[in-house]
Amino acid sequence: MDAIVLSTIPHLVQQLCERALRDEDLGTCKNIWKPPVYDLHTLVFRLPNITRCDPLQHADREAKILSLACEYAVRALSSFAKRTAVEIRNRRNQELPINRLPSEILAIIFQFVVDSGINRVIPLPQKAPFNVSQVSRRWRDVVVNTSRLWTTYDVTSACMAEIIIERSRHAPLDIELATPFITHDVSKDEDPWERTPLRLRRRPAGAAANTNALEFIRPVLSCVDRWGSVVLDGVDRAQLEACIPGNPAPSLKKLHVIGKDGLPRGRGAVFRTSFFNGSTPLLRDLRLSWIHVPPTSSLFVGLTSLELDGITFNVTALSFLRTIGAGCPLLRQLSLMHVHWEPDPQFNHRVRDRLVLLPHLRHMKLWGIQGDFLHDILSSITASSGVHLNIELRASSTRSKLSDVFPSTGVFSNITPIRWMHFRHHPDDITSGDHLALTAGDFVSGHTLRIVILGLGSAHQVIPSFAQSLPISLESLALEAINPRFFDTASFAQLLADSPTITSLTLSDCPWSFVEALIVRPKQHLCPRLGELRLQGFSIVKKTLLDLASSRTTGGSQLGPHIPGETDLTRLVLSRCVKLDSSTLVALRNLPLDVHALPSDSHIEEIEYSCFQR
Repeated sequence: MDAIVLSTIPHLVQQLCERALRDEDLGTCKNIWKPPVYDLHTLVFRLPNITRCDPLQHADREAKILSLACEYAVRALSSFAKRTAVEIRNRRNQELPINRLPSEILAIIFQFVVDSGINRVIPLPQKAPFNVSQVSRRWRDVVVNTSRLWTTYDVTSACMAEIIIERSRHAPLDIELATPFITHDVSKDEDPWERTPLRLRRRPAGAAANTNALEFIRPVLSCVDRWGSVVLDGVDRAQLEACIPGNPAPSLKKLHVIGKDGLPRGRGAVFRTSFFNGSTPLLRDLRLSWIHVPPTSSLFVGLTSLELDGITFNVTALSFLRTIGAGCPLLRQLSLMHVHWEPDPQFNHRVRDRLVLLPHLRHMKLWGIQGDFLHDILSSITASSGVHLNIELRASSTRSKLSDVFPSTGVFSNITPIRWMHFRHHPDDITSGDHLALTAGDFVSGHTLRIVILGLGSAHQVIPSFAQSLPISLESLALEAINPRFFDTASFAQLLADSPTITSLTLSDCPWSFVEALIVRPKQHLCPRLGELRLQGFSIVKKTLLDLASSRTTGGSQLGPHIPGETDLTRLVLSRCVKLDSSTLVALRNLPLDVHALPSDSHIEEIEYSCFQR
């Protein structure tokens, strides 16, 4: 049968197609696809009576065989049509621009799809690389033979563990078990492609959560030597050690272990010292939250990024930093949040030997550290001049004055001089009370300093102390949303007196008395180099504003020391200022002053700083 079909059907279809093309060219193809009408009277269809049976029986047999033969012919023709259509589509697809790309380029494109953020949360049937492998034969070959596309093992792809392990071959695996996560309710004999995720929900407490974590990690425990990164978030602390094996992990570069929350701060799960049998030679990125690991652990060796949260160490902060500095000389990012150490009463007596050198440190985040510990850390570390600092503390967490928490030694002794500072007062918050946010930096290197002080009753002494203790050569100062109860005019004047190099000053939603303090008087000339003044959110007092502008411009009243070209106010920006009438603007513009009155619905751009140049 196959021989007859293989020789007949292709030849028949070929002839029909060629005839159709000829008729189409001649314009006579209108009725060529009408089914033919057979003359059964002239068509003699008889089968030989080989068995010499009764004529009636032979006729029945003829009808049966004819029916079977026709059904077979239809199936064969349909199969040929489907296969031929697929082949034609393949030939067409080969002419598409994307299919003319080399396989290596396609693999790079597919990698971007796999690494995209949305790919982590979509259901498995629509998740790359699974969906990409079903587009075409060539795409499937590229995807299946590119091992790095199959390295992600998370809760949505856990049901395909065998396929991931097989197709990733020897590439390092990226394992992530996070909460909240997507769960699947499936039976063992269900098609994996039909395992559609249910609603997003948090892991239930108790044994169910433990079972989920262990079932998730079990398929990849046998290939711990291929673990490249591991993120375990919200796993019950009783099962974390079972999820982290004692075998060496020679390929592990990233380890994030976030214990289950709900415990008192600093009382995280206690772990054994020897993770992965103490062998993680490539580990560079470590994050531990609510998980206590002694600083002598081999995990604290060779790191470039370290983040600790909610941990209490039974050593002093200086001892801890020395251990980290010795084990991680290439550390670039250090984040310590709500970490506690043993008090060090002898700290102030260890001036010569207390410095910890971290020359490659670029980012340091210190949140929720008690004031005394914060002082010890900042005093002990010597980092690069371009380090970015992010500090948050509660005013009540220190026994000393807040101005003493930020020492002039250690980190601050080596940072690039600060060129701009921005202070913002955030009013009373139900949970944290008033707080002050300082953002500062340098125009050239781009390094930044951010300090947030929570629960601060007033900033009368705190804000001026920054200008006194920090390494500054201040050119741009901005104050935003300052309440006079929180920071009064006398403190404002002291801040400006300590910063004589300011050339640009921005005041937004501040007391009008701050503007009055800027008027040059015989015994007071704050900001003698002020060239740009930006005011936003004020109710203008005409006389005060004109006196200010006149006292600081050439040809004005010249009430104070004046150096033309160096101490002149040359630019005034006014935004969202009420009671600013046209007569005031005319009077201002009659002075040698560039006045910009912004529309009422606009704001000063880049309010944090202004790189003003005369």
